[in-house]
Amino acid sequence: MRTTRNRALLALTAAGLFWGTSVPLSKTALSGFGPGWLTVLRFAVAGVILLAVMRPSLRGIRPALIFWGALGYGACVVVQNVGLTRTSVTHAALLVGAVPVMVAVFAMIFDKARVGALAWTGFGLSLAGIAVVAGSGGGDASLSGDALILLSVAIGSGFTIVQARMLPGQDVIAVSAAQFLASAAVVVPFALILEGVPGTGGVAVPTSALVTGGALAVIGTVLPYTLFAIGQTGVAPQVAGAFMNLETLVAAAIGATVFGEAMGVGQVVGAVVLLVGIYLSTVLSAPTPAVLAEIESAMAAAAMPQPRAEQVPVRAYRPVTEMQPESEPLREAA
Repeated sequence: MRTTRNRALLALTAAGLFWGTSVPLSKTALSGFGPGWLTVLRFAVAGVILLAVMRPSLRGIRPALIFWGALGYGACVVVQNVGLTRTSVTHAALLVGAVPVMVAVFAMIFDKARVGALAWTGFGLSLAGIAVVAGSGGGDASLSGDALILLSVAIGSGFTIVQARMLPGQDVIAVSAAQFLASAAVVVPFALILEGVPGTGGVAVPTSALVTGGALAVIGTVLPYTLFAIGQTGVAPQVAGAFMNLETLVAAAIGATVFGEAMGVGQVVGAVVLLVGIYLSTVLSAPTPAVLAEIESAMAAAAMPQPRAEQVPVRAYRPVTEMQPESEPLREAA
């Protein structure tokens, strides 16, 4: 159990670091794509890569996972992209940092999860660190853009709770691939209606936007989303959500070095506070007995081999009362 949890924490840490590149890469790629088409490019390429490299079997994926993936990924990222066109990288990073707290609140409301005082202290420190790291401005921002980013945060947080319920027993690589492709397919009609076809009208898509979009699909999508799905199978949703704070830290650092946004001593201190908050809310905050029992039950169900219907004799499914006559000769022989 401890090994599984440690692997989950490691996967979630890597996911948070890779995720930190998504906001800066999206901001750059939006110079050549509309919010809708960038979402299509991002998830279509990511889904194809997973299918080509990992070759997962898509059989057995719960249809509900595909539906919620299209909503949780597609709708969430489209709204986030629209928000990014109206706000700065640091403002977006600040609002994305609210994900862990929102996930914890949703878990309390819908899953009756118990979040201890130590975890809440960690969440509070994380938000305080985020406020210091990302709160010093950085480019143009607007209330409407910030509101859209916050809406995307709400959609993503809700999806984190819903997906955690359905992932046990599923191949997370196959699920991610199916969800990526479903997200791209769902967004295509909206992109066509609202943005037209990219590259038409005599305006070609810049090569830099294509390269950045490809990097977004690999570094900012395939790696973090898959690692996060793996991590979700070993810890509670509110714990997994805490690692999303790393996205803010990385995005702020990229904003300072690439976009020329200020990164002073105060922000470095804020980054340390952020990391301490994550440590308190995850490593030191052990899951409750109820959560442990739920995880152990899910792991046992996932590890249990499931017989194929065609390999099981039909009579194995007959009621016990119907099978009793077949056992009479055995009794007489005895």
